[in-house]
Amino acid sequence: MNWDLLIGLIIGLSGSILGLAGTIWTNKQNHDHEIEMAKLSQTEEMKRFVLDNSFKEYEFRTNLGERLAKNSGKDLSVYPYDMYLVSYSKIADYLQIEQPSIEDLEKLIQQILEIQSLYEGYNHHRDLTPPH
Repeated sequence: MNWDLLIGLIIGLSGSILGLAGTIWTNKQNHDHEIEMAKLSQTEEMKRFVLDNSFKEYEFRTNLGERLAKNSGKDLSVYPYDMYLVSYSKIADYLQIEQPSIEDLEKLIQQILEIQSLYEGYNHHRDLTPPH
């Protein structure tokens, strides 16, 4: 038996196995990093969603309130923007739950109502009563 051939075969096979193990480990690290970056990107998109939509709702309700107050002469109030921002951040938290339940939705609605109630209690909303 030729020992040089056997030793060369063992060294070559060992090198291939080590190279394969290194490649698998590197691919696993890259995959984990990509998943982490995707989650971070999703979080950033959710933050953008919260900011954009909370402002859109604030703007819509403010404009609607001003028109209604002007046309009806009734006293109307609009919540400040930060109330919408806080409420929408709660909605964003809810949207990130993988499998939301009815209890999660009920909890979200209760939290939003509590936020609104706090603002009602502090009376920080803007008065849109038309001038007389």
